Amino acid sequence: MHEGKIIMSPRELRDLVIEKRRQSGEDPGDILNDDQPLSYTDVVRLFSLVLGSRPKQEDIVTVRTDNLTRGQVENNIENGILEYLDTYQSGLCTTGLGYHSRSIWKLDADNYILIDPMNENGFEKKNRGQLVDFLANIMLNQPANNNFFFFLREENDEQ
Repeated sequence: MHEGKIIMSPRELRDLVIEKRRQSGEDPGDILNDDQPLSYTDVVRLFSLVLGSRPKQEDIVTVRTDNLTRGQVENNIENGILEYLDTYQSGLCTTGLGYHSRSIWKLDADNYILIDPMNENGFEKKNRGQLVDFLANIMLNQPANNNFFFFLREENDEQ
């Protein structure tokens, strides 16, 4: 059975980047400023640290705000209907990808993500690399105080 798992908040992601930069002798730099977004390199590095390898599409399920309860989020993941809901600003429009504030995502039989950016028809296939780029662009364009969480799709072998 698949379960949705909260990996870490934006603050925790930021703290992890600072720690890893310092461990490797790098200057934490502008990331210490809360208003400075994470770089694309930071985001991919974070995904790699959390997942143990460069992220694959089946590992990263969605990015969403905290305006739903944990149970509602898990139900949506279980049902294969993955939404990004924005309650604070124009959201995905800020990424320059042309997506509006509500997009419905689902996975098809080949484990490709299907994104309907506008109106619940004309789903567009995106491969793994495109999905990583899509999520990274969301992250690096959001200030630290936006409540984004990453969810993993995981196998539960204990039951």
